[in-house]
Formats: sequence, C-alpha cells, structure tokens
Amino acid sequence: MNSNKIEPDHSVWCSETPAWRGVERDAATGLTRWHAEQGPLSLDVGPADWRAFRTLKLRVGCVQVTGARVRLVVLGCEEELLGWTTFAADWQGEKDLSFPLSAFEPRGDAERWHLVHMLRLSCEQAGPSPTTLTLGTVEVTAGLV
Repeated sequence: MNSNKIEPDHSVWCSETPAWRGVERDAATGLTRWHAEQGPLSLDVGPADWRAFRTLKLRVGCVQVTGARVRLVVLGCEEELLGWTTFAADWQGEKDLSFPLSAFEPRGDAERWHLVHMLRLSCEQAGPSPTTLTLGTVEVTAGLV
C-alpha cells in the first residue's frame, strides 16, 4: 500500500512505500528492487508544493559497492526539469541519503519547487558490475540535512 502523508505541522511530506514506475515492488516488504542499468524509474509525487521544504531524503539499500553513478531528477508539469543531482552506489547495506534542494542543478530559487510532479532515477554511469538498489521511504522535510 502506498502511503503518502503530510505531517500536521506541514514540515514533512512522506511516502513510506512509494510505488516507483518501471519495476515491481516486493510484495512482502513493499520495497522496490531496481537493477539500475536496466532503465529509469519514475515516482509520481504530485502535484505538490515543495517551496516550504529544504531537503529530499531517500532510503536506499545497495546490494554491493559498484561505484555506479545514479541521477536523481525532480520534474514539474509536463516533465519540466526542476533540478537534478547524482549519487554513487559506493556503500553496501541500507542508507538514508539526504539532498538539500538548494544544491540541485541548475541552481535557482525556491519558487521553482512550487509544482513538483515526479521524481526519476536513472543510471548515469554503470559500475564494473551490475547495480541493484532497494528503494524505501521518500520524504521532503523543512529542515536542512
């Protein structure tokens, strides 16, 4: 079950078991298992106003260290690019990744986050071996990293 919620103080938007498009979720855990080199994933998150938020957090598990580079893109209406960043699959196990919205490229002011529709993950550069990630909770928070 996909559970999207905004906390009562409006400081957090959260999806505990997000339904990423492009792969199937594990029925037992609700987590998405993604083989990064096999194509991009998308997650519908809106329309949502993220101007009051400062940090995007993803819970990601990495089966093995591969060094692959993954691009995280935030899209608006009609897949308009709002910002992007990258991370390397350079750990093993589960990890909470935090990305300040102000650090997304291209740089811009908070107004660009007024109508967020989608997140997209894609493999920007493959590692020496296949990269498998498990994707858990996605949230944006008013606090900084």
